[in-house]
Amino acid sequence: MITDLDEALSSASLRITEGVRNLLPTCTPDEKFPAMETLQEAISYACCHGAQRFRALLSLETSTLFRLPEEKAVKLSCIVELLQSFHNIYDDLPAFDNSDTRRGKPSCHMAFDDPTTILAGVSLLSMVTDLLSSPALHDDPEIRCSLIQSFSKCVGIEGLAYGQLLDITTEHTPITQEAILELYRLKNGSLMVFCVSLSAILSKASAKKRKALEQYAQDLGVLYQLTDDILDMDTSLEDKSCRIREDVFLGKATLVNLLGLTATRAFAEEFSETIIHHLSVFGPEADRLRHIVHYVLNRKV
Repeated sequence: MITDLDEALSSASLRITEGVRNLLPTCTPDEKFPAMETLQEAISYACCHGAQRFRALLSLETSTLFRLPEEKAVKLSCIVELLQSFHNIYDDLPAFDNSDTRRGKPSCHMAFDDPTTILAGVSLLSMVTDLLSSPALHDDPEIRCSLIQSFSKCVGIEGLAYGQLLDITTEHTPITQEAILELYRLKNGSLMVFCVSLSAILSKASAKKRKALEQYAQDLGVLYQLTDDILDMDTSLEDKSCRIREDVFLGKATLVNLLGLTATRAFAEEFSETIIHHLSVFGPEADRLRHIVHYVLNRKV
């Protein structure tokens, strides 16, 4: 099962990277305005260098669940990756996590600079808005409005923005387990919800199925962060070269900091069953989404 998803992730990565490249803006080099070419290079660097594409895979699998055409499924996953790339480069900025590297490579602001990275992020957000509002994605304007609402909820005060604020304001501060889990739901779960919502909206899924998927995705985001925290502290890993993250050591609010490694592992295992239960409204057609939960729980990178 894990090998199967590894192969699916590898295949998705190739397709999505090609798809993202085709969506990126291009400009003719102009000696009078060389900064534009630099901005374009920063956007490409943010999207196409060292990306894991896990969220793209989640989006693809949800599209498969709703039997969306392959071309549309790939486009949705590319939109997800544009937003994920924005989140990554902002998260790494000195004002937030202050991370010089991501997956063993220089972070965007290290490869370029802070202003260029910030503007690359703004450009990525505008691209997402443009793609979601395009009649090429769906001819029904109400559907397109629902897609944009899902995007707005993900990035705004009900999602990534508030999660990021909690992340930086709770450093070196006593915090409860429930507050940590809420931080994870906002900062990580919000983007996972966006991943599954796009295809659900396009396919006009029932309110019951959409709610089940949103609960699944939000808690999957929590589990993903839990396994991140565990991997950051797991000294048994032979190669941690692509996991240069210091949340646990810099006073970040993590469950490992609060409960310890063993208790966090036990909590993650129990929590994974709750996530799978959210999918009880679906039959065997959602088995791949159930397998993804086990994949996240047992991942090594």
